[in-house]
Amino acid sequence: MAGKNKDVSCSSIRDRVVLYTTPTVTSVLMAIVFWQLSLYQAQVRELQRHVKLSDATTDSKRFANKEKIDSSVEELLSRYTRATGNDKGTDGAQTLDDYFVRIAEQQLRESLKARCVDNERLCLQGPKGNSGPRGIAGLPGSSGSKGDKGDRGVVGTRGLRGTKGSKGEPGARGASIDPPVFTHKPHDVVSPESGRVEFHCAADGFPTPKIRWLKLDSTLPRSRASISINDTLTIRNVHRHDVGIYVCMAENIFGVARSYANLIVQVPVEFSLVPPSVVTVQPGKNVKLQCLATGHPSPTITWSRVDGVLESGKVNANGSLMLESIKKSDIGQYMCTVRNALGKKTYSFALNLESTEEAAARVTSHLPAVLGIQPRGSVKLQCSGVGPPAPEVYWTKESVRIKSEQKGQLHLKNVSQQDAGIYRCHVVNYLGRDVKEISIVIPEIKFVQRPPTSVSVSASSTIVINCTAQLMHGIPESTQWEFPVQQCRAGSAKKTVLSNGTLVIQDATEWDSGTYLCHAGNKEISAKVEVRVAEDMNWMLTSDSCKGFRQSIYNRSVYYAVSSSTTWNKSKYYHCPVGYYWPCTEEGRKIFNDNSWSGPNSYFGRCGWSSYTYGGGTRYYFRFRDSSSTSAYKHAGNADAYQVQTTSSTSNFAGIICVKE
Repeated sequence: MAGKNKDVSCSSIRDRVVLYTTPTVTSVLMAIVFWQLSLYQAQVRELQRHVKLSDATTDSKRFANKEKIDSSVEELLSRYTRATGNDKGTDGAQTLDDYFVRIAEQQLRESLKARCVDNERLCLQGPKGNSGPRGIAGLPGSSGSKGDKGDRGVVGTRGLRGTKGSKGEPGARGASIDPPVFTHKPHDVVSPESGRVEFHCAADGFPTPKIRWLKLDSTLPRSRASISINDTLTIRNVHRHDVGIYVCMAENIFGVARSYANLIVQVPVEFSLVPPSVVTVQPGKNVKLQCLATGHPSPTITWSRVDGVLESGKVNANGSLMLESIKKSDIGQYMCTVRNALGKKTYSFALNLESTEEAAARVTSHLPAVLGIQPRGSVKLQCSGVGPPAPEVYWTKESVRIKSEQKGQLHLKNVSQQDAGIYRCHVVNYLGRDVKEISIVIPEIKFVQRPPTSVSVSASSTIVINCTAQLMHGIPESTQWEFPVQQCRAGSAKKTVLSNGTLVIQDATEWDSGTYLCHAGNKEISAKVEVRVAEDMNWMLTSDSCKGFRQSIYNRSVYYAVSSSTTWNKSKYYHCPVGYYWPCTEEGRKIFNDNSWSGPNSYFGRCGWSSYTYGGGTRYYFRFRDSSSTSAYKHAGNADAYQVQTTSSTSNFAGIICVKE
């Protein structure tokens, strides 16, 4: 067998074993031999695999594995040598197959010696031999499943305290308690008469200061003055007596601050005193001619001659003209002119020398035969005459004498059809009289297209209202529209007035409802139109015991209108029932201003409500017309007189406040 490399087959081993055993024993022993042989072959294959792996590892690992492999091979060769008695090197050694066969034969013999055969049965196994050397460790197995989490350990001792951190950034400054300080002071305002002025004022402080407006040494013109929610004072249709100093007063519990502004009203010039239309002076006498006027800025007064150059005369500081030693060359027409920044006016009169000869009175003024005046207009007519002796001058209408402010003057103001007619100027002295007639015509204004008394449309419609007028003989007359007061309304549609007086309202909303006025001429005639846009009352809840419309105990003109929906639609116009209107926040603050009143609450637990709940809905807030911008509300759970509060929430909507018209 030496020098051959052949597989160890079962037949070759069986042939050698059969010499020592009976058939039955032989089968058992063959099984043992095959088992041991398979173990040796497995060890050899494992050694060969480790040799290949060692070639692929790093040097350090390769040397460590090689030592283990060499030790295992050395052990096998040593056993082989002991079994065969052969101490040959690897070059002359037998193959491993021969080696395994020899091992199997040797162990078979040893097994036969240790056993006895009795009737073809093996004897009991002998004592176990000593353990052989430990085999090469196998490859690590796959990781097992993760075990259950253990119990929490005991809390350790507290660690040492860390070092103190750096100082943080300073926080925002809190509100301080301060007296009022103005952030915006009112400025002086210059306005023409009939204009519109505004004074703005704002102040800071804590608590927030309250702003009030006063007029120094007088009172505000209440019918024409208003104070907005942002504390702006507005005066409409300014009069000349509105001139003065206005005071903005900011006040809280820590003090009062005041700021002043001056209102200057520009007024056109008006004559306050003029000479008569004819001044008669004796020759050689002195005469003082006075011409005074009012206006703002203060008017200047100048004198001139219509028919020549003013050669003599002295103008005093008060505007009067002094003529001395009157002579014939001084006779003529004189003119007084007054002017300021808004315009000028003139007045002319005649200066005559007194005659020593008496004559019947006669009219010297040039008056038109017919004079037309626009309705609501005004006119001044001067009638003068001469004598001598100096005549009496007066006016009549239909034989009725007219009282004059000045001698010979006819002054008609704000005229109407009743002022039309024949007027006569009378000049009388004891020697005779003279009369001059003038016919005053005031055109009658009539509507050609009179607007309807009412218009009802649905929302988003276009409203067209015709309003045209004319004077007599078909002469067109201008018209003007006056819109409803919309002090706190929002979302109104675009309004356009065409050249022929037609009013067009595009994309009308409920906010455009109200009373519209069409005026012709200078408001000589007017027509009223009531516009109603989609007045929908289906929003109201009427099923509680008050029918959703409870009257206030504190103010009997105030009502609480309940909404069926508890969600507030800020863009919707909620109509009050007919005969009532929806007030603004400013009016609401005036109505509800007594927090000490201990009467019943607004709606809480009343009219069948369960506290704030009725019909499955919870309701807190009664809103005002401009609450979409002010967020103001009247709480259903507060007393009837309790003050107005604010919130922008659209939920828990209770309804609106209505006031009887």
